[in-house]
Amino acid sequence: MKKKNLTWWIIGFLGFASFVMGVWGLRALYYQNNIDYHGSDLFFTAMKLFAMESNDDFKLPILLDIARWMAPLTLIAAATITILHFIRREFRDFFLFRKKGHIIIASLNERSRYLIKDLLKQGEKVVIISDVEDPHRYDPVEKLGAAIVEGDINSKTFLKQIAAHKAKAFVFLDENDDDNISKAMSISHFLVDKSKVDNQTLYTHVADGIKLNELNELQFLKQIKDVGKGNYNFRFIASNERASRMIFNKYSPDVFKPVNVDSEQVHVAIIGSGKLAQSMVIRLARIGHYANLKKVKVTIFHDNEKRSARLYQGIRSLKQLIDIEDVFCEDLVLFNEENFEKIHHQQAFSVAYLMCENDETAISVLNRLSRIKSKDQLDTVLTLNNPEGVLSKWYNVKELNKLNIHKFNVIEESFTHEALLSEELDMIALKINAGYHGIEDAREAQQLWYNLDSVGQDANREPADHIYVKLRALNRDVDRAIEQIPTLEESQPEVMELLAEMEHKRWYAHKVLSGYQYGPVSSVEDKTNEYLIPYADLDEATKKYDRDIITAIPKLMKN
Repeated sequence: MKKKNLTWWIIGFLGFASFVMGVWGLRALYYQNNIDYHGSDLFFTAMKLFAMESNDDFKLPILLDIARWMAPLTLIAAATITILHFIRREFRDFFLFRKKGHIIIASLNERSRYLIKDLLKQGEKVVIISDVEDPHRYDPVEKLGAAIVEGDINSKTFLKQIAAHKAKAFVFLDENDDDNISKAMSISHFLVDKSKVDNQTLYTHVADGIKLNELNELQFLKQIKDVGKGNYNFRFIASNERASRMIFNKYSPDVFKPVNVDSEQVHVAIIGSGKLAQSMVIRLARIGHYANLKKVKVTIFHDNEKRSARLYQGIRSLKQLIDIEDVFCEDLVLFNEENFEKIHHQQAFSVAYLMCENDETAISVLNRLSRIKSKDQLDTVLTLNNPEGVLSKWYNVKELNKLNIHKFNVIEESFTHEALLSEELDMIALKINAGYHGIEDAREAQQLWYNLDSVGQDANREPADHIYVKLRALNRDVDRAIEQIPTLEESQPEVMELLAEMEHKRWYAHKVLSGYQYGPVSSVEDKTNEYLIPYADLDEATKKYDRDIITAIPKLMKN
């Protein structure tokens, strides 16, 4: 039973007990003193006990004596709880200005609710800026300990009221990316003068990875980093990019089937037109560089030609890194499984990523996919968006005809403290950055990481994530692979060269996707690099640099 309901059950029981004891006590009093009475007199007089009216002219029976105290006290308790129910927010809000070390969430929606619940589980103090839907009812997150406050985020008075200058972090998770950036900028101007906490972090959600890439090319991200002299850090949260990163790390094609030097081209199916599907395409271009040294082939089944065109226009170098085949469907709900099966028979898919924008479409596509005829089982990663949907809550089938199904709940797994705010996912990337600068002190390394913009952080995340691809190329047992690396250059120099070439291809992809092209002289301003050439054409010193990255893996993977 819920705590609130239990409280009112206790209040009700005490009130009823007071009334019954009052009736029996009055009956005993009248009987002892030979007072004539009617039944209605007992009930009426017992009710007056709640107003602290009792007869003190006679010695009172024990039941009546208890009842005359318990009745008004029960009434006072009920009244107090009722009053607090109506003024509790005002009472709580009055003390918000005294908070410190809390996290401020600038919106309340389906995505932020999951993050808020997880933050509260981690013991964090959470303040939410949002309209209160019902002033007489607590929102579920309020019951868990969060505070919801209405106010203007552009008002300095309001920001002082919620102790924004003493908060340790802000999270902007609105549905609209522009609103998130505008709110973050507004608070950053406030923090320039008022901040009282070191390294306050503004986590700003930008769902559109292509848009984030375009803003970076316009140097908007650099401008934000240079704004003011406030003691704060901007962190852009590209949730779809994070989700695709988590999916790749967990369900990369080589996780299901080993990819070695002699393997055929890795062929991947992506079904969907949304931002997550597009992020997965970009992720494969960045990190999908396997031991066969061949381009990954991606066949995209989609129902939105405009989004597809924007993807290729926004990242023009994409087709240099992966082979892409577009298969347009009028409506994914009417997904053509026969066409899918035909392509699969021509060149077997290593894995299929089912990334529909809504779960209803996913149900339809999954049903049609299950009808395909295939020689081997097809690993299918099913991404789901609605945490309360049928597939998310109740569907636990692992094998459906020729499909091996692997579920990934986007909101439940992506909008958590660990996925968005914690540095756990970036620990190896942090070490890579520290090693590049020759820093061993953990605190200094962390501060150096915080000072990087999102582009700089991504430059370290990609080699970190690619480590697992290299290790799986060496040995399916990752721990055994790590043990092999120290002696690899002497015992198996050809394998060391293979891993070094994989690293060069990964680095090449990062540079090309960042807008660089080959030039005889490396220039940051002109975005040219002299090393954007095949691995075989590199000089020995540069090859050694790639080999040194492989040699450093055991140290990076320690702990």
